[in-house]
Parts: sequence; structure tokens; C-alpha cells
Amino acid sequence: MHADRLEETRMRYQSHEAATPETGPAADKELPAVVIEYLLRLRRLPVGAWNDAAQALVAAERDAGSAPSADSIAAAHAALRRIVAGVPGLAVQTQRRVQNMVEMAGTCMHISDCTKMKRAALTAALALAVRSALGEPLFAKLYAPFEQYIPLADLARAAADDLALA
Repeated sequence: MHADRLEETRMRYQSHEAATPETGPAADKELPAVVIEYLLRLRRLPVGAWNDAAQALVAAERDAGSAPSADSIAAAHAALRRIVAGVPGLAVQTQRRVQNMVEMAGTCMHISDCTKMKRAALTAALALAVRSALGEPLFAKLYAPFEQYIPLADLARAAADDLALA
């Protein structure tokens, strides 16, 4: 009887292992180096600064008005969604990493702020990942809220590594 329970426990553990997504560096194989570097820097960013970046994105969207132009923030978001739809693995891996960080920040922030922070961080990370396909003007609009906290110049080496691997 004891052997049966031991075998059942072992089988349940193996099933759980198979169903549990990998969370270490191997799980990030689809993430470009520049995104990984951005996320590492985001992790060290004070929560208040991250919240300020999120509020800046919300303000930019509000100030854009209801008549979006070809270079508006709404157009940038639409282009980002269109491009990222073609690389679902990138979107899933990035969202998972950002969600983990937001959950930690959620211990000291209001849920509505966390939602905005998640959206802003995910937008910036995905924009970094598809920067060349997005184009500089649209990329700049999407990354702008984080530029003062995580300057692109600080991410230049990781971006160069991505270009060398491409």
C-alpha cells in the first residue's frame, strides 16, 4: 500500500512538472537580449518611478485626443499589436516576466496602479523587441515613459548583441 501511494505521488509530481512552465533563463530563449536587460533594470527601478512612467503613458494617451494621426500613440499601439501578433512566443514570455514583477510591486501599490504599470512595462518591453519593425517614431512614443528611468543608451550594448545575432 505504501509503495502504491509513493508511486501515485511520484506520478502527480511528474505531471505537475510537465504542466508547469519553465521559469529560468532557458524559458527566456525567445526574448532578445535588449528586452532581458530592460527587464533586469526595471526590476531594480524604484516602484514609484515605475508608477510615474505608467502615469506618463496614460497621460500621453489621454492628451493624444480622439482623432489619431499616423504617428499618434494610438497608431503606435496598433502597429505594436499587429507586429507582436506574428511572434506569440515573444509576447507570452515577456508578459510572464512583467506579470511576475507586477505581482511583487502589488504588495505596496494599489491594483489600479499595478494594472497601469504592467501595461506600460509590457508596452516598452515589446516595443524594444520589435523596434526595427516598428520604426523609430512609433517606437519612441511607446518607450518615452521609461526613457528617463532606463535610458536607451544604457541598453545599447544589449541591442547591439541582438543585431549581431540576427
